[in-house]
Amino acid sequence: MGVKAALYLLLGAVFTLSAVSQGDTPHNFLTAFPSSTGVYSEGTKVSDLVNITANLYILPVCSINGVRLPGGDVYLTNAKTNISWFSEFSANAADYIGPSLFEVLSPNSTGSYRCRTLPNDTSTQSSSHYTLEVVVRPSIDSFTIAPTQSFGAFLGDTAIAKCCANGYPQPQISIGGVAATTASSVLTDGVYTVCANLNFTASGPAGSNESSTCSASLAQSVSCTEGSVPVPANVISNCKAALAAQTSMPTSIFVASLNCSPALTVVNGNISKNDSDNYQSRATLNCSAGYMINGSALSDCLATGSWSVAALWCSDID
Repeated sequence: MGVKAALYLLLGAVFTLSAVSQGDTPHNFLTAFPSSTGVYSEGTKVSDLVNITANLYILPVCSINGVRLPGGDVYLTNAKTNISWFSEFSANAADYIGPSLFEVLSPNSTGSYRCRTLPNDTSTQSSSHYTLEVVVRPSIDSFTIAPTQSFGAFLGDTAIAKCCANGYPQPQISIGGVAATTASSVLTDGVYTVCANLNFTASGPAGSNESSTCSASLAQSVSCTEGSVPVPANVISNCKAALAAQTSMPTSIFVASLNCSPALTVVNGNISKNDSDNYQSRATLNCSAGYMINGSALSDCLATGSWSVAALWCSDID
């Protein structure tokens, strides 16, 4: 591969620059081939998207008057960052390489790009530009259910499930098979972070963990680039698979009965409770005169809605 070799590549179209000589004003213009937008999946190799020998430029290519001439500076810019490099044009197809940012596509490759011939010249920017979108498979950051009580939730409580997912295009979130309401959506460096909430009624069964699952898939707001130029089949299939990908994460919340019933059975005595018949209340047996405790003197109200000891007994001392 030649030293500083390059016709540097970005996805989806052919950029053409007019030749610039000393004292000339550069004029930039774009010939779109096959389109002015490219949509490919994360991890796509630039080498899969261009065939110099066959003149199949699936990527945009910056050139000087469309001619590969030695020398000259070519700069590409987008809204996120200025990417610049010195390019020595070569007739050797093996010398056509891209900058490291585009050797393998990542979310950082996303953006709107222009070609220009001078690093600080903004007066010659063409109205034409190339937009690159990189599909990022959905992933779930977190899935939680906010308890309404310190331990979880009572039967009938309204609990709040919250799920956060990443991806591009914007992930769509469902919780327990129900579309969740988007609470926030932020696009950072080509990846959306979306958080969504869903309120639901804790239905138990009492004394167990009620489970739910968050699922995330990508909104079908873009289409993978195929175009008139034959994009390799594996590039198209990988992009479509990424768009169709779905991921999920389970979580659960402990659900308890609000109170215990039926009432405790008490024989030859009475009981005192520290919290009536409510969950986690404790009943203590007090025997009548002439009687003594037979068995347990304590019973706890369980999450299942039943007492840990159903009957408290006092037996005749004699």
